[in-house]
Amino acid sequence: MSQSHNLQFLESTNNLSSIIERKHGWHPNLEQTKEILACLRQGRLFYEASAASPIEIRPLQQFYGMLGFAKALILVTDRRNRLGNLAGSHALKDTSTPDSRLAELSAKITGRGTFHYFNDAIAIRNKLHFIEAGSNPRSTEMPCARSDSLENLTINLRSLLSRIPGLEDLYESTFQERANCASFFLNSLNQDSWNLVVTDSDVPNSRDQLRALVNGWREKYPFLRQRGGAACSDRVPRF
Repeated sequence: MSQSHNLQFLESTNNLSSIIERKHGWHPNLEQTKEILACLRQGRLFYEASAASPIEIRPLQQFYGMLGFAKALILVTDRRNRLGNLAGSHALKDTSTPDSRLAELSAKITGRGTFHYFNDAIAIRNKLHFIEAGSNPRSTEMPCARSDSLENLTINLRSLLSRIPGLEDLYESTFQERANCASFFLNSLNQDSWNLVVTDSDVPNSRDQLRALVNGWREKYPFLRQRGGAACSDRVPRF
């Protein structure tokens, strides 16, 4: 892990407690700080070990590294939680068939576990960052789906890869299909107008092709069809 030294900075009780107080508005006691620190250290050590491990066991080490980081964030975002009270399972079940190829590996969300509580801890803190009129950076809260709505969902690795920002071009080259995420630029022109820019590699040769292109984006990302509630969608050209 190339940035392990940044994590090691947090493995000081004074550094960790001061950052939690500054970022989250509460001051953990010594026992709480030690529990969070232990989870962070475990996560870091698993990732550092995976860097020197054979590819066959590296994913398992990275999984347990992420499990440690998830527990740390749960404890940071909910001061009432203690490490000993966290779920003992991760609530994910491997549903892959024995002959599954790498992209077909799948898992089912089976109930309440570490990743259930991790998702709920961070989902409400999701934010949309944008540039306000006058070049002022701003952000607004945009909560993601809570875990209750994801229970019993089965998803495969290919579907997950298609939703990772930054992998769009690599995903399209690998699977010969569009990814399920896209980069866009959003800024405010004034108090009532917004500009949403999405870049598409296809170049339309006619008005009909342009209309089909825009409608394809709206079909794939329904928020682009909204009016009123999402001001940015009003800036998408209509034909």
